[in-house]
Amino acid sequence: PLMRGVREKPRMQNFLLMILLVAVPFSSEAISPLEPQPFVVASEFGPFYITMFPKGRKNVTGVAYRLLDDGNSREMWRTKNYYVGVHLSGDGKYLVGMGHAGSSGRLSESDLAVAFLKRGKLQRQYFLSDLIKDTSKIRKIDGYYSWTARDENYPELNYRDIFTLKTIEGTIYKFDVTSGEIIEKSTPIVNIDDK
Repeated sequence: PLMRGVREKPRMQNFLLMILLVAVPFSSEAISPLEPQPFVVASEFGPFYITMFPKGRKNVTGVAYRLLDDGNSREMWRTKNYYVGVHLSGDGKYLVGMGHAGSSGRLSESDLAVAFLKRGKLQRQYFLSDLIKDTSKIRKIDGYYSWTARDENYPELNYRDIFTLKTIEGTIYKFDVTSGEIIEKSTPIVNIDDK
């Protein structure tokens, strides 16, 4: 019986802490979803990773590294561009950066959609107006404008350096990561009965 009481006290404390976290509203001083945040993304196909971190509103930086056999890392290249989502190629040379639509507080057709970099240097970029026909379909969700489809299969960077994304309109684009060129575009078939 004595041991039982000892075990229940931490459980009760955890339970009360969870109640407080759920019951207490979050402060309006919380970090805005529009504020750039630092993050790290690893390549799925090689010993490479990139850190994306803001150095202020205008000067943001990404640094790509190679993870060495001894556990240390070696810097490979840098970029002055900050992206809200990134995909790093298996050889660590190429980066696909997803833009932050509406980062100025308002949505614009000239907002960056996706950019392709080689060793930190911009190869090619596409704006919302390049990939979306009807920008009125873009929705604001949790402070962000969402122009990509909510589909767990997209976006994807495969080991052949093909990047695939699906827009909110259902259009699927395939890009060659090494050049940024669109190599395939497929639009959904619209059934007349659906209109």
